[in-house]
Amino acid sequence: MKEYQCRYVNHEKEEIIGFCMNQICQETPQYCQECLVIRHQDHKEDCLNFPILSESINHYIMNLKSTSQQLFQINNQFGIMFDRFFKQMDSQIKILLNMDQKLTNKEYLPFKQQLTYLHQYHSGENPNKYRTFLELFNQILEIIEDVVKNNDLEESKCKEQGTEIYQISKKMEAINKDQEIIQSQTFFENGKQLIYERKYQDALKLFDKALMKDPNNEEIQIWKGQALIYLERFQEANQSYDDAIQFNSQNFLILNNKGTVLNDLQRYQEAIQCYDEAIKLDPNNSQGFCNKGLALKNLNRYEESIYCYDKSIQLNCKNDTAFNNKGTSLIVLKRYQEAIECFDKAFLLNPQYKQQSICIN
Repeated sequence: MKEYQCRYVNHEKEEIIGFCMNQICQETPQYCQECLVIRHQDHKEDCLNFPILSESINHYIMNLKSTSQQLFQINNQFGIMFDRFFKQMDSQIKILLNMDQKLTNKEYLPFKQQLTYLHQYHSGENPNKYRTFLELFNQILEIIEDVVKNNDLEESKCKEQGTEIYQISKKMEAINKDQEIIQSQTFFENGKQLIYERKYQDALKLFDKALMKDPNNEEIQIWKGQALIYLERFQEANQSYDDAIQFNSQNFLILNNKGTVLNDLQRYQEAIQCYDEAIKLDPNNSQGFCNKGLALKNLNRYEESIYCYDKSIQLNCKNDTAFNNKGTSLIVLKRYQEAIECFDKAFLLNPQYKQQSICIN
């Protein structure tokens, strides 16, 4: 995770050390050491660093847990008391029903014996008691409803602010990522230019810088591998192409170049496997067959190598490397006249090839 840094001019990139908790402060809540001195001078006591914030949060959590536990116990006690209360009310209703039945049956003497029970209702004592009881519980219920509503509002605001902050954060991440990709491309283009100038070590440094900004860029990995090949650091080049394959295993150039590295490492059979995979991806690419032919030649499989060179030439009749390499395989097979013809064609296409002199005993 990147360091949380200040964005104010003159102290940008200073480490953020805490948040201001003053509710009327108009400054941004996060602060660095400079912000604390300049922007929060008059209420430093409300500026809490990260350790103190963490300590405060844990204190709030402990208080909430304690309150929650107490309310849970009270709720259980209410449940027990209400259960007893409802049973009492049911009993009182039964007594009153029984007394009413006695009046209906003209059982006045038994009724008279329970007359005192009606005194609490006639005097208003019982109704008033229950009315007060209901009013009190309605007040408690209103208080609880207000607390719950306020908590819901606070949570909703927190979620909205969190969503807004998250969206802003994502936008900032996207902007920073775009800037890093632009920087990466600058390093990459400069690195390619150094390759053309044969400054391979300098190019490699720029490719590494580019990959630090854009680590998933397979094209940069390919060029880095090529620089390592030029420096004859074949093991590292092979690793670079392995890294590139992690991002895209269906790239002809990655597989073809990895095959070339394996060929240089004299791991010819593995090189052929890479070339075969590359050819499957692009069967019309002359270079894949040409490179496979060289690996087969290194395994002394000359007839197969010639077949690959022929296939390469069929796809690109101006592939001077295929003509030259085919000539070397033909010499081993003592097909000298055909070899001379191949060398002549290679020389015509690319005069850098020396015209071959073949001595036949």
